[in-house]
Amino acid sequence: MGRNSYRKRAKGLGPGAGRNLLWVLSLFFILWAGVAWGRDKLLQYNIETVIVEEGFVEGRCCGTGLLFTEELILTSPQDGIFQPLVAEGERVPAGMSIAQVVTVPDLEQTVASLGKVKERLEELQEENDIGRAAMEELVATQTVRLSDKIQELKKNLRAGQALQTPAIAEDLKVLLAERQRLLAELAQHRHFSQEEKETWLQEQERLEGLLRSATVSIEAPAAGVVSFYLFGAGERFTLGKMQEAGVSEFVAWEKLETIPQASKAGDRVKAGHPILRLVDNFNLNLAVVLPSEDIRLLENKRTGTIIFPELGQWEIDCPVVSSNIEADTGVIIYKLAAYRPELLRQRKLSVQIVGGRYQGLVIPRRALIKQEQGVGVYIKQKQRVVFQPLEVLGGNEDMVVVEGISPYEEVISNTAWVQEGQMIR
Repeated sequence: MGRNSYRKRAKGLGPGAGRNLLWVLSLFFILWAGVAWGRDKLLQYNIETVIVEEGFVEGRCCGTGLLFTEELILTSPQDGIFQPLVAEGERVPAGMSIAQVVTVPDLEQTVASLGKVKERLEELQEENDIGRAAMEELVATQTVRLSDKIQELKKNLRAGQALQTPAIAEDLKVLLAERQRLLAELAQHRHFSQEEKETWLQEQERLEGLLRSATVSIEAPAAGVVSFYLFGAGERFTLGKMQEAGVSEFVAWEKLETIPQASKAGDRVKAGHPILRLVDNFNLNLAVVLPSEDIRLLENKRTGTIIFPELGQWEIDCPVVSSNIEADTGVIIYKLAAYRPELLRQRKLSVQIVGGRYQGLVIPRRALIKQEQGVGVYIKQKQRVVFQPLEVLGGNEDMVVVEGISPYEEVISNTAWVQEGQMIR
């Protein structure tokens, strides 16, 4: 019985089983080779290279600019309703009325009543004109008829027709009486119309006087640009605060949320509540917090070119006012050499400061990698990935100028897809 069992097991491991195992191993090898081939092709397809060429790069320091102003905060003289008299961003001379506060509690009702009075006065004038014209026309008609009767009476008297004279005289008497009645009515109409008109005129004067006495004017104490955008006390960046601050204060201000609140027509305001700013647009300063190495690069220049990406890449050259460095952080302050109305609505803006112009061999900054031997790049050399150390002379956030590499080398820009020593085509 043991011999039979052995023969059965041996039969199960015969030539057919070996062929199946060989087929499985072959299939696995084909799949592995296909995956490796596909991975290699995917890597080759995604590797990006750039040719090293001569050029120049404009170095830029990017940061947040804090806008400091010389400004006056004007407050409401009384409780009431705010009414601006000039537009946002308008420059006004000293002494000009720029806003007013209406203190009438029922302003809308008073204004509506005044409107009705004016409408009634217009109606009275129209009615008076129409009625007077109609009555004057009747008086004129009666006067013509009276004149005709007088002429008729004169002819009869000259002709000696005495019998018709009493009848004509009676007609004259009737016409005279009618004319007198019309004149009396016309005089009475004028009297009543004028009397009612005077009543409405008095009401109009009363309402207008009420509005005049309840309107408090706000005048500009100095020349400047009017802005109805107000910031909180902690967000008011004044020149006085700027001159007294250290680097740590500027760093704290850079983190503040500065969202202005706008005063609008019809707002109800309290006495002493800020309602507008009067800004000296010829005295604006911009402070920028940057790493200390950037400050050292910029502070040696008398002027700096500032670019405002949020204002359509607006670019201006501005004098350097001062700079200060504490540890690894510093602040540099510029006096703005130009003005844009949009500046009044902001305390913080993204800025780019042109630090320098570098010329030489240019490569993308993203191609740089750090290894133990220093900063360098991967280059494609004889279908192999080779690390090439180099020195960065300067640049901006996108491109850098370097030394230590030859022109027309192929630099790999997406370094995450390769490793040193890898074979590539």
